[in-house]
Amino acid sequence: MLSFREFFNESINLGSSVSDYIPLKDNYTITVYHGIDNGRDLYGFLKHGTTGKMLAGRRYSYEANNNPYGLFVTIDLRVAKEFARKYIIEFHTKVSDLEAPVWPDGGFTIQGQEAKSWEDDDARENYRNKKRSELRNNKYNFISQSDRPELANTLYLNSEKQALFVGNLNGNSIKAVWISRNPNRVKATYDRYERREFINKFGDELSKEGYDTERNQMGEKLVLKPREEVTLRNILNGLKNHKIIGKMPIFDTDEKRIGLLKTIRNKDNVYDLVWPHQVDKAWEIISNL
Repeated sequence: MLSFREFFNESINLGSSVSDYIPLKDNYTITVYHGIDNGRDLYGFLKHGTTGKMLAGRRYSYEANNNPYGLFVTIDLRVAKEFARKYIIEFHTKVSDLEAPVWPDGGFTIQGQEAKSWEDDDARENYRNKKRSELRNNKYNFISQSDRPELANTLYLNSEKQALFVGNLNGNSIKAVWISRNPNRVKATYDRYERREFINKFGDELSKEGYDTERNQMGEKLVLKPREEVTLRNILNGLKNHKIIGKMPIFDTDEKRIGLLKTIRNKDNVYDLVWPHQVDKAWEIISNL
């Protein structure tokens, strides 16, 4: 039977030390943190959301092979502060939308160390499954009795308490933003703002801070939210409310918007309309109009 917190999709308390950690179940909702350096990326996250199902722009090139998808997140705010230069987003996620990062050497590559690569996706998944089997016999119940012991191990016992968020996140699902009072100091004090409060206070300057990336430009042109169901009705509504298309008289009715969709003759062009994980379903709908 689900607890009150689980029923209402509230974040549960995982514990703060080995003595009180609890087994990690896929249906749990937990709080995680992700550091962001680029102000425009943060602005895009807050307005449009993001997805962990697209190739991530990694700071270190070897991670593009080792862990190509997902946002690195942690359950420990103190750890997030060590990696964030200025901003940290706080959000809730189902444990099922997390996976353990994996590296060919068993741990992340340290500076100066030779970086190894996976031969292919199967090699990566085989290693992850191997770790899962091994950790079924772990001495800690909070590891061995978790749905995915390898994930519990990286979240609880890894020095960075980290995982990969591979789910979908709408902008309004971000609970809060933490901002450093002094980005030049690793141990600076951070202030926490609720999402709407942060946007009202910093949104204008944030939209101009940093640099453009594929990720922060993507949300501006797409017509669905990352977690939105892909239906013809939702696509038409998205076109209607789009900041450019929605203002054009030639697309001011559903009939005209359907006419626009009918001009799409190539699946690759659908990537200009919806998020990558929504393309297959959207193309199925559009190609049958």
